[in-house]
Amino acid sequence: MLNADDEKILKVLTPETSRVYECLMKHNSTGLALEKLAGELKLTKPTVLHHCDRLIGAYLVQKDAFGNYVVKEIVRVSVARGLKSQLERAIIQWMPFLCIFLLISLVAILPVGNLLTLTLVVSACAAGAILVVREIKKAW
Repeated sequence: MLNADDEKILKVLTPETSRVYECLMKHNSTGLALEKLAGELKLTKPTVLHHCDRLIGAYLVQKDAFGNYVVKEIVRVSVARGLKSQLERAIIQWMPFLCIFLLISLVAILPVGNLLTLTLVVSACAAGAILVVREIKKAW
């Protein structure tokens, strides 16, 4: 299970904030000023400042005496565990819908009646199942 700090880190490490964090990790020996960080990431200074503030709030980054941003704590294992946990939650959330779509398509196949109706039901269920799988992948 994730502890409160891991949950906080996962909430902070959105894709954009992760880009900022990874860039800071590359330059951690010297740190980076806000202007240089914004230039390297091709983002505006207010955007980079927002992400840096989030990283500081999660105790992952700090400012040094010169005002440069440096990585305070390197996170790898916690994030991997958190991503696994997020995937598990997504699967648990969407699996009932996937099972329902598959069950309906199975029931539709059994009493082979009108071929057009059967095709429509199976197609709709397959589309539903594809949407569920896509949502699970998005959550991952």
